[in-house]
Amino acid sequence: MVKKIAFCFLLYDTVLHREIWEKFFQQDCGKKKTHSIYSHIKTVTKDTPQWLKKSRVRSIKTGWCEENLVSAWIKMIREALKDPDNAYFVILSGECIPLFDYKKLYKKVTASKKSRINIDYAVKSYAVTGLYYADQWVLLNRKCAKLLVDMKDTKHGKEWLKDTRKRLCYYDDDDDDDFCSCPDEILPINWFVHNFGKPTTKGFKSQIREIPTTYTYWDPMARKPHPEKFTLEKAKKFEKDICSSGALFARKFEPSAGTFVAMNCNKKTSTYKKMLKKMRKHIFF
Repeated sequence: MVKKIAFCFLLYDTVLHREIWEKFFQQDCGKKKTHSIYSHIKTVTKDTPQWLKKSRVRSIKTGWCEENLVSAWIKMIREALKDPDNAYFVILSGECIPLFDYKKLYKKVTASKKSRINIDYAVKSYAVTGLYYADQWVLLNRKCAKLLVDMKDTKHGKEWLKDTRKRLCYYDDDDDDDFCSCPDEILPINWFVHNFGKPTTKGFKSQIREIPTTYTYWDPMARKPHPEKFTLEKAKKFEKDICSSGALFARKFEPSAGTFVAMNCNKKTSTYKKMLKKMRKHIFF
């Protein structure tokens, strides 16, 4: 059986770095394709490429920081699970780019049987509500993908959702106001914790690695968390951080910055490894 990666695009109308993605997928040129594409498109326009149109699921109404974003993601997973060869399921936005060429990225993904989820323990909501916070841009193995669908489709999942929704909002002393966490960053990770155990347990670790799937730079000066878009100048400054982050994708780039970074981390990471090797040799010998 060929292990395939299901690329699931959650979009407004198109991908912003279309040429990069088309070049990336063209690199999967073996006799049998090792990728599949699924899309949830809010509005189909003249800018929506055919390869996204033909792979789309029926769309539902979605909005920023709404639970329907999780539902849209699950709609794509349901469709992707119909293909028994799909072993990994990655969620991507229209602003994402691949950091490695297809061959290298496929090797990195399939080297582990586990899902990839990035948990942030520093957010205030975790300290107040006890609910874990994680990036919505994740990569799931088939077991986790099926489990996420169960969150919406089973009686147990629906009951858990009903109880957990009540904990999404809390009183923020700093702002003297109520604050509600975004469901797409709270529900999936806590559903996995509910089923596998806390991130420190064997059950959780047997299925999930705590590692970013998609690199995002959060503006440290913003009063509220806000992802910052990379200019070419900033991309050059941060390329080492991006390529050594462990992520497979990155998001929020201006066109020139995206072209500079996309699929170029193959060489960067090998260069860094050589540099470290030389440094160690110099220190110890």
